[in-house]
Amino acid sequence: MNDAGDQNGPLSVCLSPSASYSSISTATRRISGWYSAGQPNASPCHASPVAWSFWANEWTSVRSGIKTGTLSYDDQIILPPFQSPIKPRLTNQVIVLHMQPFTTLTSTAVPLRAENVDTDQIIPARYLTAVTKAGMGDGLFAAWRYQADGSSKPDFVLNQPQHHGAEILLAGRNFGSGSSREHAVWALTEYGFRAVISPGFADIFHNNALKNGLLPITLPEDIVNMLIDLAEEQPDTRLHIDLAAQTVSLPDGQQATFAIDPYRKLCLLQGLDDLGYLLGQDKAITAYEQAHAGVPAV
Repeated sequence: MNDAGDQNGPLSVCLSPSASYSSISTATRRISGWYSAGQPNASPCHASPVAWSFWANEWTSVRSGIKTGTLSYDDQIILPPFQSPIKPRLTNQVIVLHMQPFTTLTSTAVPLRAENVDTDQIIPARYLTAVTKAGMGDGLFAAWRYQADGSSKPDFVLNQPQHHGAEILLAGRNFGSGSSREHAVWALTEYGFRAVISPGFADIFHNNALKNGLLPITLPEDIVNMLIDLAEEQPDTRLHIDLAAQTVSLPDGQQATFAIDPYRKLCLLQGLDDLGYLLGQDKAITAYEQAHAGVPAV
């Protein structure tokens, strides 16, 4: 980031399309912009298809090039396509981007009765050339979802109308095995899933999910099988996930608990990725540096 003092320089901000809101904080309009690979205004968030440039008080869609509003540090603004208010905060000379916080989720579930689903099945390799999340949802389970001519396979679960709009995916054990492609998580979140429930996940997929706002929930295999049976027989059944309590509940009161790393839990609850968490510790870091000024490094 260059903060050399260019009053008219653009401040490019990346927002994830799966996020319902993002917080943008800066203490000054003197920041001239993000720089990536030597290109001014390049998006630092490779996962975002939309960048918004802020020119002094005005914000503009880079995609359309049309000025769409005026940025005020005192008012809430709405950035399409999110349709949710953003409250700029004056904290420091960095931009803080937030994922959508995960607190609770009540949704129907898609039953994917398959084990050892690998990342190539989740998102085929031909989609990996993309550098943004845009369109990743269309490629989710592409080989299972589409005919050779591109039409939908009516017997695949995602194409069945009773499961449209579900935000929870139920799957067999060892979900997300295979290559480490982060695109697999992007495809799931871009499609609309916010949680995946399985008896077990591949380690890299599990970590990628947590870092991208997708909650992977590990439950005993008999419970997952029961949930899959229920979603197939009664597709309108809504599961309730409470991250703070670490529970998955059924309408009849049945409840199962799940484990999660405390740090990852905190980040999901607050809608922060690793960088966002560190930037949120700015005051503590500054205080530590001031308290240890002049102390020689060991």
